[in-house]
Amino acid sequence: PYVIKDVKAIPNPSNGIFNLSISLTQSKSVTVEALNFMGMLINTQTIPAGVLDLAQPMDLSSLSAGTYILRIICENDSRVIRISKEN
Repeated sequence: PYVIKDVKAIPNPSNGIFNLSISLTQSKSVTVEALNFMGMLINTQTIPAGVLDLAQPMDLSSLSAGTYILRIICENDSRVIRISKEN
C-alpha cells in the first residue's frame, strides 16, 4: 500500500531554500535524501512521525546552482522529485 500521497517543493526553482510539502496516508517517519545530478547522496534528513501533512523547510543554499533530486522514503514507498537551484 502507498503511504506517500503527494510531494511538492515550493518554490521550484529556488535559491536553495524551499518548503517540502509531503502528504501521507499514515503518520509515519519520512527520510528525505538529496542527490546531485550524478546520483551521489549529498544530504539526508529524517522527519519524525506526527502528522499526515508535513511542511518541512529545506536549505540547500550552500550547493552550486543546478538540478538536484529529492528522494522521499516512507516505509516501502518512495517518490522522486527534481528541484532546481539558482544563484
